[in-house]
Amino acid sequence: MHTKSILIVEDEARTRVGLTNTLEKWAGGKFRILDAAGGVEAIDVLQQQPVHLLITDIRMPEISG
Repeated sequence: MHTKSILIVEDEARTRVGLTNTLEKWAGGKFRILDAAGGVEAIDVLQQQPVHLLITDIRMPEISG
């Protein structure tokens, strides 16, 4: 069971998927890795569940990091 979660917020799909895959391998199932394509989606995730670490892009459409 995952006790901690990490949220990756990145508007570039290739970068987001790469970071997600890298962190999933690193975490070895000990952390839940979540991702969002932008700030609005990230806010939705944050309102639904606790996130212990947020990794975000600084420049994104709609809402910046």
